[in-house]
Amino acid sequence: MEICLSDDFNLDEKNIDEVIDLRISVQMITHSLPQKTQEYMGTLLQKYLNECGMGSYYHKLNYCLSEILINAIKANMKRVYFQEYSLDINNPLDYINGMKNFRNEMLEKREYYLNKLRNSNFYVTYLLKIEDSKLIIEVRNNSVMTEEESLRVKEKIKTAGAFNSENLLNEELDDSEGAGFGIKSIVLTLRSFGLPGDHYLLYTDDNETVAKLIIEQPIIEI
Repeated sequence: MEICLSDDFNLDEKNIDEVIDLRISVQMITHSLPQKTQEYMGTLLQKYLNECGMGSYYHKLNYCLSEILINAIKANMKRVYFQEYSLDINNPLDYINGMKNFRNEMLEKREYYLNKLRNSNFYVTYLLKIEDSKLIIEVRNNSVMTEEESLRVKEKIKTAGAFNSENLLNEELDDSEGAGFGIKSIVLTLRSFGLPGDHYLLYTDDNETVAKLIIEQPIIEI
């Protein structure tokens, strides 16, 4: 069984507590991730962690969740941006040309593109569920990764194991795609809990890109 919520949902904490007590999954859907929705998502995360006896790890895991949500929204914004300039994101030459100004345009016209997202078919879903002793945090967006994006993701995940907090901060920035701290910092956070890298998954499934965190006891903070 699953409860589905949208951006206009008003959080009734008593009802949500009852849902969590019954171990029912909760899913939220958003187009532009307004601040109120992100706060609801954080509240749900706290409640599920409390149910699993891991409430003290909320702040670090909420950071991971925020990174994943922002990356999902950014991926959708990228598609809107490419459509705006009549560029084919799957065409290698169009991709190179489009990414030259993508980062600056997102900084300068962020609200414009967020408004475009609100009125688009692009979405992000957020799912929390408890399976046995594991808490599953899953974020999906309907922007399938291009070959170029997939290669970048695989490289970041591959190199994340060799990073620590010090050399992550010293990493050279990628001006077109952004700093790229998100994936590596998530892996580092999970490692600080004693959880291996395979507890963070990022892949394409049918017509969606999926990011999944698998959190389980015992968490041993290093």
